[in-house]
Order: sequence, then C-alpha cells, then structure tokens
Amino acid sequence: MMIAKMKLKLNKHCRAGETVVQWFNTASLQHTNKIKEFRMILNNRFQVLQNLIKEEEISIDDNWKGTKDATTLTCHTVTGGGNKRYHKEWISIETLDKIQERKKKAAINNSRTRTDKSKPQTGYKETNRQMRKNIRADKQTYIRQYKKLKEKEISNNHKTRRKQQ
Repeated sequence: MMIAKMKLKLNKHCRAGETVVQWFNTASLQHTNKIKEFRMILNNRFQVLQNLIKEEEISIDDNWKGTKDATTLTCHTVTGGGNKRYHKEWISIETLDKIQERKKKAAINNSRTRTDKSKPQTGYKETNRQMRKNIRADKQTYIRQYKKLKEKEISNNHKTRRKQQ
C-alpha cells in the first residue's frame, strides 16, 4: 500500500517533457539604463534571427523557439538570471549594482592567497562602505516619500469628513 502511494507521488512530480518556469527580476528594467541595454541586446538578437529567416525557410515552430530563446537569454544577461529572491522595494537599482559589484570583489578575494589579498581587500572595503551608504540613503528617501504620501492621505480624509458634516 505504501509503495503504491510513493510511486504515484513520484510520477506526479517527475513528468518528462515539462518546461520549468523561469523567473526574472523585471523590476530592474524600470531603470532607464537597464531598459536601453535590454532593448539594444534584444534588437541585435532579433536582427540575427531575421537574417536567418531571409536566408533559409524556417518553420513557425523554429521561429518561435528562436524568439523565445532570444528573449530568455537577453533577460538572463540584463536582469541577472532567474533569481527568485526579491529585494526590498526601497532599494534602488544603483544600490543593487553596488551589491553585485561587492559580491564579485568578495569572490576575487576568496580565490587569492593571503599575500595577494591586501590590495583587493581595500577595494572590497570601499565598495562595501559605498553600498551601505547607498542603502541607508535609499531607505531614508523611501521613508520620507512614504511619510508624505500618508500625510496627504490623512489630510484628504480630514477634508472629506469636514465636507460631509
């Protein structure tokens, strides 16, 4: 009895031929530099596809597969891959770029020997300091904007109550 249930559960989760849903951080595309980069790379990939279509006769399925691959590859390169982690809404794109830069420098630091780490370590410390400074500034601006929004809502509520009386 128990073996049959396990087999059913395994069959349910392990189906062959299913596609995996890919997630992309599309919030990063709100930044103008990222959207320009995304459009430029996507246009280049589509020009290559159009040249292939003109040279050869390609079926609709192959055309769709090429289009899909071009968009997913572009999303991977521009937005940083299929990362399911979401950042706080108040962290700006510049700060996220600083975080990525810090991660790269940390990886470089970890790959070197102790004597070779002195110069890259100072670079890591500086980027870490800059990143923390940016995060603090982003949070303060977000709190200020949120506070102004709530104050406007409260004042509008008071005005509507006065009109009703």
